[in-house]
Amino acid sequence: MRPHFCRQPASRTRSPSPVRKRSLGKSGFSLVEVALALGLVSFAFVSLLGMLPSGLNTFQSAIDTAVGSQIIQRVAGDAQQTDFEELVEGKSTAFRKPVRFFDDQGNELPGATGAIYHVNTRVTPASGMPKETGAADNVHLATVTFQIANNPGNLPMTLETAGPFKFLWKTSARPAPSTYSTLVARLQ
Repeated sequence: MRPHFCRQPASRTRSPSPVRKRSLGKSGFSLVEVALALGLVSFAFVSLLGMLPSGLNTFQSAIDTAVGSQIIQRVAGDAQQTDFEELVEGKSTAFRKPVRFFDDQGNELPGATGAIYHVNTRVTPASGMPKETGAADNVHLATVTFQIANNPGNLPMTLETAGPFKFLWKTSARPAPSTYSTLVARLQ
């Protein structure tokens, strides 16, 4: 038996490839280009970091608004579900104390310890309709006014002592309260 050798056909023979010369200074980035790129990137990051405190303040304000709205909805719901006579005469357990305290999640607390939000409530019985001129007060309608303040330090809040805002916190006080009101009607 004869040994078998692989032969390539004559048409497929390879021609020797020319030797390529490498130029050493032409590939990659130069030190100047890298320094400029790092400078541009660091300038962009510094401006982004400068906006971070503003974004965090806006985020905290949005959280305060959302939790405050939930608390006001809860307190207004309590007022609307309370028996009208108990609400007006101050016999309701939910509205017996003038200030209610809530934590950062909107849960009601028994006292000021650990409270973030303070809610002041005033019930005005026999209310007239808003902007109604010359109309007699309606004994079947009460106005419930709520004030909410973000007061984590339990700072003393100053009350108005006279006028239409009697027993409400002064709006010039710090922390400044937000004021809301709702009408509650007697169901017959």
